[in-house]
Amino acid sequence: MNQALTQAKAMGKVPGGMERLVKEMLEPKVNWADVLRNFLETAARNDYSWLRPNRNYLARGFYTPSLYSRELGDVVVAVDTSGSISQDDLNQFGSEISAILEEYNTTVHVIYCDYNINAVESFSQDDLPLKLKPFGGGGTDFRPPFQWVEDNQVTPVCLVYLTDLYCDRYPPEPDYPVLWVYPQHNHWKIPEWGEAISM
Repeated sequence: MNQALTQAKAMGKVPGGMERLVKEMLEPKVNWADVLRNFLETAARNDYSWLRPNRNYLARGFYTPSLYSRELGDVVVAVDTSGSISQDDLNQFGSEISAILEEYNTTVHVIYCDYNINAVESFSQDDLPLKLKPFGGGGTDFRPPFQWVEDNQVTPVCLVYLTDLYCDRYPPEPDYPVLWVYPQHNHWKIPEWGEAISM
């Protein structure tokens, strides 16, 4: 579709509104909050339960347990505070972290980082509802939060990074899952590892 649009534009034969329609089709809307929940749900699945049978086999007449648990280990959330992340973005992300804590009895470590780590806060269900406050405002470096995890011997089930991706300093890929969440209106290039979703 994109090639056909490019060729039609080159010949001056694109009807009014067609370019916008094609671009909307090429950039499908995905609810990033659902992706975040699915990402965490996958990390939380660490035990089998007979109370929730595996639906894949139930239709075939086999009653088998499904992989399911409400346990979730420590979650690390790195928040890019380089100045390009708005307070509205932080408020929305704070509400998603609150939703995680309402559903799971876990600890969420929030790392505020621009070029360096400016603050770290740890939250549990007792801290609800959350209101994130940004610390920092300098340049961006993605490496310090991953180094913090290693230095503090935290074993996260996953790390979620809220950023506009305006940086090219990445650490080596860690052995835990990473989800990059970036504002739809403002981002640079998608990382080569981890999952990425626009907010």
